[in-house]
Amino acid sequence: MKAYQNYLVESLGIGCLKPRGWLARELKLQMEGITGELDENWGSINRFSDWLGGTNIGWERPPYWLDGLVPLAWLLGDEKRIEKARSWMEWTLNSQRENGDFGPHYWTQEFDDTLFWPKFVMLKALVSYYEAENNPKVLEFMSRYYRFCDTLLDTYHMSGWDEARAGDFAWSVCWLYEKTHEEFLTGLLDKINSQSLNWTECLENCPFTHPTAYYYNWKELTDKSSRSGWYTIMKYHATHIVNVTMGLKQPVMAYKAGGEKKYLDALYAGMKSYMKYHGQVTGVYSGDEHLSGPNPTQGTELCSVVEFLFSLNAIFQQTGDARFMDLLERIAYNALPGTITEDFTGHQYDQQANQVKVSMESRNWYNNGDRANLFGFEPNFGCCLANMHQGWPKLIRNAFFMNGQEELVFGAYMPVSALWQREDGDIRITEETEYPFRDTVTIAFEMDEPREFTCRIRIPGWCSSARIEYNGEVIGSEAEDGYVSLHRVFENGSRIVLHFPMEITLKTGWYHNGMSVERGPLVYALNIKERWEKLGQGHPKFPDCEIYPESRWNYALDTSVPMEAVLSECLSEQPFSKENPPVRILAAGRPVESWQMENNSAGDLPESPVALDAAPETVELVPYACTKLRISLFPWL
Repeated sequence: MKAYQNYLVESLGIGCLKPRGWLARELKLQMEGITGELDENWGSINRFSDWLGGTNIGWERPPYWLDGLVPLAWLLGDEKRIEKARSWMEWTLNSQRENGDFGPHYWTQEFDDTLFWPKFVMLKALVSYYEAENNPKVLEFMSRYYRFCDTLLDTYHMSGWDEARAGDFAWSVCWLYEKTHEEFLTGLLDKINSQSLNWTECLENCPFTHPTAYYYNWKELTDKSSRSGWYTIMKYHATHIVNVTMGLKQPVMAYKAGGEKKYLDALYAGMKSYMKYHGQVTGVYSGDEHLSGPNPTQGTELCSVVEFLFSLNAIFQQTGDARFMDLLERIAYNALPGTITEDFTGHQYDQQANQVKVSMESRNWYNNGDRANLFGFEPNFGCCLANMHQGWPKLIRNAFFMNGQEELVFGAYMPVSALWQREDGDIRITEETEYPFRDTVTIAFEMDEPREFTCRIRIPGWCSSARIEYNGEVIGSEAEDGYVSLHRVFENGSRIVLHFPMEITLKTGWYHNGMSVERGPLVYALNIKERWEKLGQGHPKFPDCEIYPESRWNYALDTSVPMEAVLSECLSEQPFSKENPPVRILAAGRPVESWQMENNSAGDLPESPVALDAAPETVELVPYACTKLRISLFPWL
């Protein structure tokens, strides 16, 4: 008999977390940049929205925005934006119809399938709303809606976006079940999993070992068929990069329904294959709309970055595998800020690991347009403008996890305070750190009386010589499966200090045996001098921008010369700063004159090791996210 599998560990909710230090500053920049006023600057999300009862059809966009705004507003305690978010969420709660369905209602039929997928996103936003306000109305609302869906899925079969993204639907059903234990929810979970695109098969067999263009000629396809034809002639949804990163959580949802190990086995195998065939140095997969191979000049869509992070949270909660937190940090601290402007007023649709020009010109994208790598308000398509907001505020849910009352699990490291709500009394936790830029993390506990429990301390996979101190005493730091377990009777004022020495690491084996330069969880990139030019297009307040290189970019790294890391005296207000990077790495580079720009991107990466006679020069590398023009995958000798 199948048995439902609870999460192995559980995230602390949004209402139990507060950002500190550089993370708090990052969230404030986001709120004041574009997130807090998006509804006042974009027609897709405004007071006439269908998600407020109006006539302006927003489809997925208002739910996407709220999926970020809700946690961001409550994390910052921003009363103005809390009231704004609450008005949208309360409209949603009050929109529930007698049959249990909710949201905008365009047509006369009882169920509008065009709005099914966007409701998956709104349900995610409602989870954050519940965590922030602990409002029982949310649980009642979700239960009524899922009863409606339980009946609906007996006759309606998901397709298209619903089918491809059913893992997100299943995620919110599992969340509710672990709160209320209503038995009908496990039956609904089975129905959702059975109707989902078979991501387990995709991951297990990895049918796309080449870029999508190898299998399907987009121009021929669009010339000869309608949109509906794309979905049937090609594996449109199985190669769509956002679907892929969302779909990573679907085998976890299938595993939760019955505990069959084959689902997790497929997940591990598939993630390894996707990285091999489409991986980029920041940990993401390429996808300039569809999977595009390992070449560092292919694009990666911003939506796929934030959805990858969300999937990793679900995967980690079910597996407890520390390697997923390593990957989450790599993506969050490199790819996420690397494609958004420092003031959070502009973003790219597609970023490149090797990005030597940002311009409105043709590139070797699969099917994205010429505006896709501009920095602007709504480059290429509006989904990223709506969806980008969940990245930073939901990252905080990965700081600490609990395993019942017995264990506190340290996840991704960041400056944060947390409230661990326990049956025997709450424990307040403060994490002080400038990680990932610095190597020390201090965690302090506040409690009214001593408590006995275990801290499972994650040791990052890149760290070979961690040191752990408990109340000033050095303790053993040999990790088992990525963790050190510290079992103590903790008291008020107990402190754990973690030291993760960050050595410069050179990694090869990427595309054309290229080399990445890493220090801790950060990837480093060539610090190219940038010239920004505003275009006379885009939003009047947030115009599109091009960026041109004003210094040489075509270097190979000379590995015979040791590299040196130089740390700034302190972190700037925006730590991912071009002008004030937190760390600089000085290296030796040799010009590669044959490596020139092709099709408005860096030419094909030379196969390494290369043979060069050019004299070495000192080159400066800075964190990937401090750059908007960059080389992060180098030829080398």
